[in-house]
Amino acid sequence: MGGHIAHTSKLIFSHFFAIFPNMFHRYITASSGRKIDFDRASLLMDQELFHQCHRDVIKFYQPQGFNTFDLEICTRMWGDPLQFLWNRYCTFHREKYGKPFEPDVSLTWDTKP
Repeated sequence: MGGHIAHTSKLIFSHFFAIFPNMFHRYITASSGRKIDFDRASLLMDQELFHQCHRDVIKFYQPQGFNTFDLEICTRMWGDPLQFLWNRYCTFHREKYGKPFEPDVSLTWDTKP
């Protein structure tokens, strides 16, 4: 069972990274005001919520009638899809768990002591 879940996650992440080719070490702005490495923080995300947010990004940035996803055009028209995903995830995380997503609010997350 664990192998199936790992394989499914790899497929979904590979699809996500195909859409966001410059994904690794892309930074977003957390509500704390800090710049956060999305790739590192995404490892802590609830996968179910992450996948829902990913689907929402696709729906928003690739409206009906568009056959391709052009990241540059979409970013110019509607803003950074990665930031959109982050903000949406943090909202869903708070709703589900009743507390904020730690990397979004912490001033010390992912810092060296």
